[in-house]
Amino acid sequence: MREKDRVAIIILNYNSFHDTVNLIKSIIEKENLVNYDIIVVDNSENKDEQERIKGLHGCNTILLNSNNGYANGNNHGICYAIKNNYKFILIANSDTELIEENSIGRLITAMNRYNVHVIGPRLVDKDNKTRSGAGKLNCYGKVKEIKTEIPSICQGLIGAFFIFKSQIVKKVGLMNENFFLYLEETDYFYKMYKKGYKIMYYPLVTVKHYGGATT
Repeated sequence: MREKDRVAIIILNYNSFHDTVNLIKSIIEKENLVNYDIIVVDNSENKDEQERIKGLHGCNTILLNSNNGYANGNNHGICYAIKNNYKFILIANSDTELIEENSIGRLITAMNRYNVHVIGPRLVDKDNKTRSGAGKLNCYGKVKEIKTEIPSICQGLIGAFFIFKSQIVKKVGLMNENFFLYLEETDYFYKMYKKGYKIMYYPLVTVKHYGGATT
């Protein structure tokens, strides 16, 4: 992959240091296809936690002075990625983990192959049960996950792990910070969808999502 196709991996840490470290280790051990940088945004307001975050080698860290929510924390990472000209942005919850070789690279290869702007993998829980699908929004603003084993264009994804092209931020902006926790990614996907950007659920790549750490 070309140097200019760099990926900014944004991990929001909220009192979840061990989960964050586990995710970082899985990326380092399993990802060899892409040029990436890891950006850890900490909004824990815990000085001891922030000191440990600052001690993470090989990561860029953004330490926030207050916890203004999931959307706000990720927006700091997105702004960093835009300022530093990353082509792709990966939002990864701290309680996710790569379990397959080169998951990120395979997702980006699929993005290029299918000419889509946003992509997300199949997510499984700790018992390896599938907890994701091709999202379809209903009239209440919630996402129905349609189970499928083939790559599918959809209206939304589970926001725990997804990649998008940074260029689309110019038109859709940042995440809506009026959402403190939950539904901010649904709102973000809907904005992307309404602007005509293609969103793909790609179940040929599987990522572990333990759940609960963000909460």
